[in-house]
Amino acid sequence: MQFDEHRKVKPLRGQLFVKVIEAPEKTSGGIVLLDRSKPLPTESEVMALGDPPIERDREQPWPFGVGSKVFHNKFSGHAIKMAGDYYLILRAEHVLAYREEQ
Repeated sequence: MQFDEHRKVKPLRGQLFVKVIEAPEKTSGGIVLLDRSKPLPTESEVMALGDPPIERDREQPWPFGVGSKVFHNKFSGHAIKMAGDYYLILRAEHVLAYREEQ
């Protein structure tokens, strides 16, 4: 796949496309972690948003935008690998929190 292939992805209503932020390779004490001992990533960067989700027959606007960092369940979403990077397609209800931008 090409380098900018992820820019062509457009999630459906109520879903978002995120780039997984990898877990650190070392602990704060300098111990190198093996792949199987690394914690599963739960933070991602929003790359694209689908149309806002509908709740109670009304469109609910996204509280965050493209470029925001979101926190999600460890095992949620559909994983995709493009150009060596990992991405997820998440449903809106799988997002637990987001980091406000300054």
